[in-house]
Amino acid sequence: MATPYAPRLPPAWTRTNEALRFIVFGGTGVGKTSFVNDASGSASNLQIGHDLPSCTKTVQAGPIFSIDGRAVQLFDTPGFDDTTLTDTEILQQIAQFLLNLHTQNQQITGILYLHRITDNRMSGASIRALSLFEKICGNHAMRNAVIVTNMWSTPRDPQEESREEQLKTEYFKNAILNGAKVARRGGTGPVSAQAILSLLLNCTPVELQLQTELGIRRLPLDGTEAGALVDQNLRQRLERQEREKVELEEELQAAREERDRRAQEQLERFKRDKEEEVRLLRQQLDILRSARQHQNVPPPTETEVQYSSVSSSPSGSKPGRGFGWGRRRNQGGSR
Repeated sequence: MATPYAPRLPPAWTRTNEALRFIVFGGTGVGKTSFVNDASGSASNLQIGHDLPSCTKTVQAGPIFSIDGRAVQLFDTPGFDDTTLTDTEILQQIAQFLLNLHTQNQQITGILYLHRITDNRMSGASIRALSLFEKICGNHAMRNAVIVTNMWSTPRDPQEESREEQLKTEYFKNAILNGAKVARRGGTGPVSAQAILSLLLNCTPVELQLQTELGIRRLPLDGTEAGALVDQNLRQRLERQEREKVELEEELQAAREERDRRAQEQLERFKRDKEEEVRLLRQQLDILRSARQHQNVPPPTETEVQYSSVSSSPSGSKPGRGFGWGRRRNQGGSR
């Protein structure tokens, strides 16, 4: 059962409110934690996962360090396609972390999204991760974002350069049109990491779309664009699993009629596995529906209400439908 994330900010946070905050997004295994450690220098010791299971289970704060005389702090997030956390748990943790920043009036200066250039194609998981990143941030925050293509070969591989061009013209196109930069990380160590961070040092701090939706508009998590996207993905997976379960039941019935004991045992095992997958997906949907991160937030100020009415105008992306849309209509909003 997922537990809502309630991070305890490190002592360094309270000592220096002037540090520029950078949040690092991306899938599992793309090098987020390595980037944070490299940029932060020897003071950072966030655990890196070299095997299949992800090591980043919560939003982790790196140490405060300096670039060009500016105090900087990076925050490492769990991968969107994590091997041990569900999509709902990951979104809950990121949402609660962002909401904590909002309630403390602490904005984000820079946003990084890491992508492996070595991936031959954009997998379904990679597309979902990128889409969720865009929903969390919103189009207005892309001017504070850098999409980092990571793990380049040395010397340069022409296939990777061709792949980068395809990413920029197809998958990264919306983010770029809204102001995001794309940068290559050519190696390891602090120099390459800090060079990328330097691109964002002079950005005006921004609130992400998810922060506005939860902290100002008071939407339930599944009523946010990010939550609705997770809801939509879960429902699609649930429908697929339920169809496959029906097919297994039909095959099992045929095996019984043919008195094929071996096939029966195998199909019954497959059916149990499928039933467990269906149960877990339904559980994720229930958790997403019941999430109430916004309940502990003080009432919005008049300025926040005015800001909300401006920022909630159409941004060119239409959210998927989730449990929250009906509640939003009941609260007086129409879309």
